Amino acid sequence: LGFLRINLMQAAYSAPTAARPPHIRPTHIRPLALWRWLAPALLAALALGLWLGAGQLSLAELWQALTGAGSPASAAIVWHIRLPRLLLALGVGAALAMAGSALQSLLRNPLAEPGLLGVSSGAALATVLGLVLGLPAATWLGALLLPAVA
Repeated sequence: LGFLRINLMQAAYSAPTAARPPHIRPTHIRPLALWRWLAPALLAALALGLWLGAGQLSLAELWQALTGAGSPASAAIVWHIRLPRLLLALGVGAALAMAGSALQSLLRNPLAEPGLLGVSSGAALATVLGLVLGLPAATWLGALLLPAVA
């Protein structure tokens, strides 16, 4: 009976769209529809990243700092702390997304993650070895080399 049920399910999934039962839908997501939601969410996250932080800035102060008409302190907070941090987070997130997508397509497994190949464990081992062998993490050279070792 199990064999018959598997064949019926395969037939249901491989049937043309017109003959497919209404409870079985294709899982295709249209990219344009996805971008309609993701682009505003990304812009809102970027705006919140510029606005919120340890130093309290009102929306007017943030706008003045971005346009160059604000106080030097608020301009320094926005241009030298928040904006570089925000751009770095955006770049790192994009790089991680591309690496994950490449890993999933290379292994042809949509559930693939770095632990599958031991990438996470290898990075942790290299970091621990760097710390144990005396890589000075507190100096600027150590701060640059420790992520490179991982």
